[in-house]
Amino acid sequence: TAEMDQARRGSDMQKLIAGREEARTNLQDLRDQALFATAGRFLVEEVEQEYEQTRMPRVFERARDHFSNFTFHNYELRLEKGNGTPRLFAIELQGRRRRELQELSDGTRAQLLLAARIAFSEQVERGRVLPLFLDEALDQSDPQRFEAIARSLGCLARDQGRQIFYLTSDPLDVDRIRAALDKENCEIASEIDLGRKRNRAASVSGPQELRVAAAPSIPAPAGKTPEEYGALLCVPTFRPAIGSTEQHFYYVLWDDLDLLHDFLQKGIERVGQWQSVSGTPLAAQLSSRFITSADIGSRLDLLSIFCELWIRGRGRPVDKDTLADSGALTARFLGGAVEIARELDGDPERLLGALASRKDRRLKGFRSNSVEQLRNYLIENEYLDDRPVLAESELRLRCMASPAANHLSDGVATECVRRWWEWAGKSLSSGPKSRPE
Repeated sequence: TAEMDQARRGSDMQKLIAGREEARTNLQDLRDQALFATAGRFLVEEVEQEYEQTRMPRVFERARDHFSNFTFHNYELRLEKGNGTPRLFAIELQGRRRRELQELSDGTRAQLLLAARIAFSEQVERGRVLPLFLDEALDQSDPQRFEAIARSLGCLARDQGRQIFYLTSDPLDVDRIRAALDKENCEIASEIDLGRKRNRAASVSGPQELRVAAAPSIPAPAGKTPEEYGALLCVPTFRPAIGSTEQHFYYVLWDDLDLLHDFLQKGIERVGQWQSVSGTPLAAQLSSRFITSADIGSRLDLLSIFCELWIRGRGRPVDKDTLADSGALTARFLGGAVEIARELDGDPERLLGALASRKDRRLKGFRSNSVEQLRNYLIENEYLDDRPVLAESELRLRCMASPAANHLSDGVATECVRRWWEWAGKSLSSGPKSRPE
């Protein structure tokens, strides 16, 4: 009783209650801070996700379009979104090979950098059209790349009403740019010679220093037959074993040589390049009264089916990457084996036979167990195919039953398959290239 009376008269209880309330207040403040921080992180993540879903794809799409145009549709830019930071890489459309950025040449990397910068500039303009200044941006480009970029920039300036200033110390660049723009019906708006402005004298000694050799032209059909025009173009042999994407467009558009000429003038020579063109305004331009853009797509689908059926029983072609990945050849024999594979058109059976016989001087000292190791690798990775080769009638029947054939007009699919079969047979009968001993 005495202790209770003392507690009532003292302030311990009030201190405990005050301490509890102060602790509650501090806890509430910390809780509010934690909620505020969580809300902030949530909003930042939402904004970041919105940016990636809206702005970044548009920037990436524009960069991919510019990069495709700059490389004459030989490369396609891809974005890989894994668990970590997104990574850019390129697809070389002739052969569908993946190329990391460090694997690209200096000129191609310069094209990619320029494409990305222009795409980002277009995004941040927010509706305004600002001038672009390019300071010797093409000095690492070969003549073909230089022309492709200059033509694309000319179309960009014309279509967007944009000023583009190109600064260069090479007087020959003026003629190169003018020749490229002429092919797009564009012209240089103004040419300023700073040497003349500073010194009131010409920067070059004469016109000979500014003379530029004319770019190689694509000959027009001019009434020639498909066979004559193909020989004039020196088209490569039709080889289904290397896949449809590597085939020359002659084997798709042999019946419309004027359209084929338009393709070649635009730098589209291989079938694989169509993947970066399909669906673009350029694809709409590349059509004729007889063959539309949709017809071209159907022909390419049918060609892909034909090549897959042709390869059945013959196996896939062996190339340098295949031999290197197999691990069966040392550095000493890899170069010679690659040359032999190229001479045999990548035929896996004939290559194994050549390696086993070791008659070629490039294979002197080659071990038989390496042949077995390579054979096992080729079997496991389906380069060797033990299925029976399809006869012409069976291959034609399967091609004609495909959706691609049904989308083509009467007789076109039949004629395509007939010609492809004959061309493929001629490539086999010609045999491998010989090598003198």
